[in-house]
Amino acid sequence: GTVRSSDFVDIQLGAGKLASSTALKCLNAGRYNDAVASLQLWNRAGGVVQPGLVRRRTAEAALWMESDTATAPNAPAAK
Repeated sequence: GTVRSSDFVDIQLGAGKLASSTALKCLNAGRYNDAVASLQLWNRAGGVVQPGLVRRRTAEAALWMESDTATAPNAPAAK
């Protein structure tokens, strides 16, 4: 299926933090796979890695990688 850029809004991140994030910079530059990879770092609450957030980010990344956008010829690979 197709995952739109607007689908990133559905990911539960703070709007203020998202505005200055690497994920948004990558997204705006069309580096979608890099944006998804950078979201993997958003796995902490109170400075502590949360297993639930790790699972959530992994699931989000998997959905993205199954999308048409992730497999498009111009989708840069994550670094």
